[in-house]
Amino acid sequence: MRSMKDKVILITGGSKGLGFVIAKQLIKEQCKLALCARSLKELQIAQKELEKLGGKAFIHVCDVADKDQVDILVHDIIQHFGRARS
Repeated sequence: MRSMKDKVILITGGSKGLGFVIAKQLIKEQCKLALCARSLKELQIAQKELEKLGGKAFIHVCDVADKDQVDILVHDIIQHFGRARS
């Protein structure tokens, strides 16, 4: 399996449920995580839990059903982590 270390990964619905389970696993792989969900409070809770595991996550409130919000989300992730290289 290829290393996931330092890869930027966006998880929608990342504050709870399956998204959060995936986030915890990716933290162990030393990924750079971006989590989005509709609730800032739930995102902040998830962020603190991931910090307890030794990881960090960029959080962003976003309803992925709204294209304008998704455009802003992608822009902010690129601003935070930088543009991915091929």
